[in-house]
Amino acid sequence: MECWKKLRKLGQGSFGTVFQACKDSSSFSSSSIMAAVKSAECTLRNPITSLKEEAKFLDKLNGTPNVVQCFGEDISIEDNGKVVHNLLLELALGSLYDMIKITKKCGKPMTETYVACYASMLLKGLVAIHSKGIVHCDLKPGNILLFPVHGTELGILKIADFGRARWVWEEEEEQVADGTSYSRTTLNYASPESVSYGLHGTCTDIWSFGCIVAEMLTGKRVWDSRDEEELIHMILYDGFYRPHGLSDNGADFLSKCLDRDPAQRWLASDLLKHPFIIDNLKIISETPGYDMSILDRNSSTQKNPFGECGWVSTRHLFSKWMVEALQKQERDRKRQKRRELRFQPYTAQQSRQAFQFLVEQHQGITLCNTFLVREPKHGSNFHQV
Repeated sequence: MECWKKLRKLGQGSFGTVFQACKDSSSFSSSSIMAAVKSAECTLRNPITSLKEEAKFLDKLNGTPNVVQCFGEDISIEDNGKVVHNLLLELALGSLYDMIKITKKCGKPMTETYVACYASMLLKGLVAIHSKGIVHCDLKPGNILLFPVHGTELGILKIADFGRARWVWEEEEEQVADGTSYSRTTLNYASPESVSYGLHGTCTDIWSFGCIVAEMLTGKRVWDSRDEEELIHMILYDGFYRPHGLSDNGADFLSKCLDRDPAQRWLASDLLKHPFIIDNLKIISETPGYDMSILDRNSSTQKNPFGECGWVSTRHLFSKWMVEALQKQERDRKRQKRRELRFQPYTAQQSRQAFQFLVEQHQGITLCNTFLVREPKHGSNFHQV
């Protein structure tokens, strides 16, 4: 049975903590098999964690371009006997939030061409998500992961964190506007109808997407305030100001995303055909050193590090007692092997196997140029291999 170990915390959310994890930590190296793991504790009051619902959405979206891949789930008994539900995810380099932060620090926001390329990736993800009858409900830069691709400066963006997602056909009880936000979405990216009435549909995701595109272009949030009431007022009543230097196509594209009337917002599939996307993708495809086919080939499923096809459903990948038992079993096996090498007479074939074992134990370092072999039968006592 495989054993995995959580190495470091990558992020903390409302519904779980994300860790970097490594297979067989006893032999950790730069080439070790890695994954990301989102964990939540199962308790008597909450035996079914929110991750169970998230797993349903991710399973439905498996193999979808520009959506983070979930390889399955695990239940383990970890520190202090806690029962933990784990989602097994592909490991990203960082997030869109990190990229925006770095470009802002450098004083140079992303070019419209780059923004259009990344926007097209997010739109492809949203087309797939919405076609499956799913509303993400919490799109923001921190929930969009960045994956590097060898052979191009551009990375791949994938939509992640479906902890607040819902099905399109789920009924929502309309709330009465009273100055309090009813939105599932992080407030800076929440649409007017979700803030006022708690209503969430595919058009809600489009509003959040528009806020993200504007933030990529400017390095700043469209609506931002530390005071919640002021922020709600800004979302409900303040107009969107066109960023300085933005092209007419760019301004029109944002207006189609940030229309206060949800019925007037464009669908993700329509936005992919907007001149802002089409024209900029043409520019980048004609630029030397940018192979768009590389991005398309690498935008969907990565190889499953857990070694199985399809959805993994397992137990005790991260159980502390299981890891310790497997490590003890491996130590005992090696100890027994050494005893056999020490006390048994060797034939030539056995000695070659023993020599190979010793080389493996010393990680490929050659111990000697020759190896003396004891012959149990006639002839000289030793001969050279």
